[in-house]
Amino acid sequence: MSLTSSSLVRQLFILALVLFGFAAHSQEGKLVLNGNVTKEGQPLGEAEIKIFRLDGGLKYSYANNVGKFVASLDLNSEYVVSVSEKGYATKTITVVTKVPAGVKGEYAQSVTLDLQRMRQDHKGNAIREETAGGVMFNEGAGAFVTVTRDISRIEEEMAAAAENAKIRDAARQKALAAARENARLDSIARARELFVSDSIANWALRQEELKAAKEKSRIDSLAAVEAHLAKMKAKLAQKREDELSNEAKKLDDLAAAERERKRLAALQAAKADSTKNAQLSAADALAAAEKAKKDSIAEAKRLKELAEQAKQDSILASRDADKLALQKEKEAERLRKLSEKDSTAAAKEAERLASEAAKQLEAQRKLTEADSLAGLKDAERKAAELARQLEAQRKQAETDSLAGLKDAERKAAELAKQLEDERKKAEADSLAAAKEVERIERERLAALDAVKRQAEKDSIDAAKEVARVAAELAKELERQRKQAVTDSIASAKEAQRLADEAARLAEEVRKKASLDSIAEVKRLDVVAEQARVDSIATSKEEARVERLRQQEEAVRLEKERIETIAAEKEAAKQAEIARVREQRKENTLTITTDTKGGDVITTVVADIYNVKTTYKKIAHSWGDVFYYKGEAIITDALYKTEMQNARNEVNPENVKE
Repeated sequence: MSLTSSSLVRQLFILALVLFGFAAHSQEGKLVLNGNVTKEGQPLGEAEIKIFRLDGGLKYSYANNVGKFVASLDLNSEYVVSVSEKGYATKTITVVTKVPAGVKGEYAQSVTLDLQRMRQDHKGNAIREETAGGVMFNEGAGAFVTVTRDISRIEEEMAAAAENAKIRDAARQKALAAARENARLDSIARARELFVSDSIANWALRQEELKAAKEKSRIDSLAAVEAHLAKMKAKLAQKREDELSNEAKKLDDLAAAERERKRLAALQAAKADSTKNAQLSAADALAAAEKAKKDSIAEAKRLKELAEQAKQDSILASRDADKLALQKEKEAERLRKLSEKDSTAAAKEAERLASEAAKQLEAQRKLTEADSLAGLKDAERKAAELARQLEAQRKQAETDSLAGLKDAERKAAELAKQLEDERKKAEADSLAAAKEVERIERERLAALDAVKRQAEKDSIDAAKEVARVAAELAKELERQRKQAVTDSIASAKEAQRLADEAARLAEEVRKKASLDSIAEVKRLDVVAEQARVDSIATSKEEARVERLRQQEEAVRLEKERIETIAAEKEAAKQAEIARVREQRKENTLTITTDTKGGDVITTVVADIYNVKTTYKKIAHSWGDVFYYKGEAIITDALYKTEMQNARNEVNPENVKE
């Protein structure tokens, strides 16, 4: 009981696998074949049913313990179902599942395969295979039916009937064509008669209308063609313009990027050069200004020392004048006393003393004037040297940057201010010296006035003469004082003129440097614009060359890719061939042909993967041909399929015929 249950489970499992496998190949519907296997009318349990598909493929089905089996077949195919048993003739049935177009769905049909013992024909040969008819679709019934006749003969009869139907249909179509031709000829004849009956005017009018219609049709066609061509040209032009615009935009972007890069580099370089030049100019200007400041301070100290020396000399001269005045007073007192004795001698003596005093004063004036003139000349010399230094600084400043020029201008302004302060101080010192000389002169005049008054008491004539001489001397001294003051003012003005000239030169240098800087900036702009134009041209040329290179590279890569793919495919093909040949090198196919009693027996031994299978083809002398696989009889189609499959699995050199 348990053995029967396990066998039943196994059969059901196998049946499920078969159904699943058949369902996997179902495309537009299926035919469920409900089979019954019997042996001489009795159920044959666990029989093996082979299902051959004529377009390739072999499936197996197994009957249950009562000989029942189920097989699911795809529509629009052709199958051969066979069952074998040792000592019995193989029973086959042909199942044609072809259905009319548009027919789908699932159908079911029952068949019975009854095995009978081998029998002999009229020549005594054993009949190893018998057919049980077949299954095919009946369009009238709209279902599959079982036929007992050979289905190939039925198909031949159906094909003959279809051929006859085609012949009849062709005859009918021929008759219809002949009738149509006769009707056409009749219509042409009637049309000719009508055409002749029409007037020439109507015929000409119709011809004109026809011609106008044809011309209008031609013009419309040409216009449509031209419009279509214009539209296509416009599209192509727009496409080309878009491509050129995109290309130009790309080139402009590249040029702008290159121009921006070069501009930034130029600005960076100019900034570095300007910073370096400004630093150098500032350093030179600071050094020059520092040197000029030191020289000015030294010159101012020297002038101050000279002024101090002049002041000391003036004080000493004043003291000497005081001493001389005191001596004169003493001498006048002495003369007064003597005048009492001899007024004429006293007057002469007084005149002599006045003359000596005038000479001494004249000598002191000349000495003072010489010292003042020497100081002024020295100051003029220093001013000239300072002007030369400023001129040298101006020439040096022409090569400096604007920042250096401004610094130099500020230094020059400070130096001019210092010179102005020193000039004012020198003028003040000169005025003080002049005032001191005037004071001494006043004291001297007072002394002379006292002497004169005393002399007047002694002698009116001597006093008048002394007064006249004293007045002339006073006038001369006043003139000399005014001349000294005028010379000091002129010297101060000259120093101011030199300072103004230095400032003017510094301003001219600054303006010239500014103009040179503007010209340099303009030149740099022109150079930058030229560089931009050259960069755009270079970028365009480089872009064109790059596009050509990329196109050539793309063509080369595409060619290499195609060659690589072809080489890979060829290598894969050769590898697959080598693999298959290596895999099949042990497989052999031996074909021998013998003749026995008028029968031609072809024996094929296929040794494939260590599995030997023997096929036989027996062509009997009376004309029938039978095919065997081992001891089982098979159909012609199955034999050919098996032979083709065997040859496909054997290398050509291993086929022996």
